[in-house]
Amino acid sequence: MSLVYKLISKVGNFVYQKNTILFLAREKDFDIGGIGSNSRSNSDSRMLIQRALWPDYQDSCAESSWLENKKADAVQRLKQGHQLYLARREGRLVHVLWVRVSDLVEATYELGAGAEFGLDSPAPIIYDTWTAEEARGQGVYQQVLRFVVAALHETHAKIWVYCGDKNIASRIGLERVGFKVNRSITSLLIFRIPTRLWFKDYDD
Repeated sequence: MSLVYKLISKVGNFVYQKNTILFLAREKDFDIGGIGSNSRSNSDSRMLIQRALWPDYQDSCAESSWLENKKADAVQRLKQGHQLYLARREGRLVHVLWVRVSDLVEATYELGAGAEFGLDSPAPIIYDTWTAEEARGQGVYQQVLRFVVAALHETHAKIWVYCGDKNIASRIGLERVGFKVNRSITSLLIFRIPTRLWFKDYDD
């Protein structure tokens, strides 16, 4: 029976599937301890986090196939002015994070055409983050977020980020750094083809 159930489940997921992306925002006046880049509160003193350029990306590709596979994307992103942050612990690459500044927040790659909304003014949007497998579950993402958020808030009042609704670990990490769910977009896929979108706003 379990084999039959698994088969039915796989067929069902292929025919009908819903995916939801949560969009979280952080206001500059939301203060939590240890947010500054110079703080050691809840931080790992062995960690070096810095904004990186193309040579840094190239040098890091040898440590991560994830980076190697995204070389072409990285070139275009840097040309468009996107910001790249790399984090190393005792010399080893443990985290990658991208930031773009835009008045359009979108998740079209994840949900399909139309999964986007506009902002009143351009704001930083954190996206495409990666943590080395051996460093997961150790608070690395939160520490990098604290550093990046402190840097971005020097020039911007609001910062955006998004994650899948089932990615509980990421959501918890984001909320601990002051991000709050602002809205969500859900996509209905039939035979893996996006057919409908639902938009939901969350009260503050």
